[in-house]
Amino acid sequence: MVPEAESGALRDCLARTRWRGKETVDDAERPARLPAGTAPLRGRGISERRLNALPQFRTTLDGLGVHFVHVRSPHENALPLVLTHGWPGSIVEFLKVIGPLTDPPAHGGDAADAFHVVCPSLPGYGSSDKPAGTGWGVERIAAAWVGLMARLRYDRYGAQGGDWGTRASAGRTPSTWRASTSCRPRPGAALAALEPTTDVVTAPAGCSIFPKENPRPSRRWAAKRFTDIRHWNELDRGGHFAAFEQPEAFVDEVRTFFRLVH
Repeated sequence: MVPEAESGALRDCLARTRWRGKETVDDAERPARLPAGTAPLRGRGISERRLNALPQFRTTLDGLGVHFVHVRSPHENALPLVLTHGWPGSIVEFLKVIGPLTDPPAHGGDAADAFHVVCPSLPGYGSSDKPAGTGWGVERIAAAWVGLMARLRYDRYGAQGGDWGTRASAGRTPSTWRASTSCRPRPGAALAALEPTTDVVTAPAGCSIFPKENPRPSRRWAAKRFTDIRHWNELDRGGHFAAFEQPEAFVDEVRTFFRLVH
C-alpha cells in the first residue's frame, strides 16, 4: 500500500500543476491550472483497495526485485497463466479479468476454463525495482518470467501479453510450455516482433486484434513471427488496454484460444 503521506504529496503536486495553455487541436483548450475540486487521483483509492485484496508478492529475479500478483484458482486442473502488461501500463489493467479467469463459475463460466493467474510488474513499473543500468530488454524479462514460473513450481503454463508484454510473452518459449498466446500484436512491441526475424515463435499462438489499436497487423504479417497461429480474431471493440477496456471480450479471447490447446 502506498503511504497516505506520499499519496497526499502527489495530489498536492498535481493540484498545483500549471498547463501551458491552449493545445494545438481546436477543441482541447485547457485551463491554466486544474479547477478547484478536481481530484486527479479520484480512482486511485478504489484501484488500490482492489489491488490490495489480491495476494501480492516480491521476489528477486536475475538480481532485480520484482513485484507480482499470484491468484490460484479454486478449481482442479486450472492452467497456470502469466499475464504481462505493456507500456504505458501496469497490472491494474488486469483487475477486472483476474476473477473471471481464476473462478469462471462465479462469473457465469465453466470451471474447465479456469487459470492460476500470475501478473508480474515489468522492471521499473509499479512496485518492481528500477534497473540500475541497461540490459533489461524483452529477452531478459522473458527469462526472468520463466524463472518466476519455475519458482512457483509451474512447469507447464500459458502466457498472454499486449504491447511490450507481447514481446516478453514470446521472447523465450520453454519446451515445457504447451501453449503461448500473444494477444494484440502491438506497435513498438509486436510490430517490431513481426518484422522479418529469425527469432520465430513455434509454440501455438492466438492473436486478438482490437480495432482501436493503430496500426493493426495482418495475419500474413503475424505469421512471419508466430508460425503456429491457432486462433485469430479481429474484434469490433477495444484498444490498447483491452483487459481494462473490454474485460468480457478479453476473457473470452483467452478462454477461446486455450480451449484449442489445453
